[in-house]
Amino acid sequence: EDVSWDPQGDYIVSVSVDQTTRLFVPWRDNERQLPTWHELARPQIHGYDLHGIAFASNVPHRIVSCADEKVVRVFDAPQGFIDSLAAVARVQTRNGGARPSGALQPEL
Repeated sequence: EDVSWDPQGDYIVSVSVDQTTRLFVPWRDNERQLPTWHELARPQIHGYDLHGIAFASNVPHRIVSCADEKVVRVFDAPQGFIDSLAAVARVQTRNGGARPSGALQPEL
């Protein structure tokens, strides 16, 4: 349904009617000159079809999504994700303030 680049152009997130938010990053290794793109995370699994996604420009790694339920949800990336992003995609992370070490989302 929707795709958005992070403000620095390092990775993308998508939302779909399959009720998921997916995050894709370029995988860089020493053997290939060009990166290949892979799904790194599903930061949101929703109970409704998702239709919109955007990055909040004032806080690094903050996404905003909307779904059929007509509620806008805001998510900040936990530190564990930021560390994975830096290690896997070699993305330079930006300081967004204090973050929790991880996130727990109960099943729907």
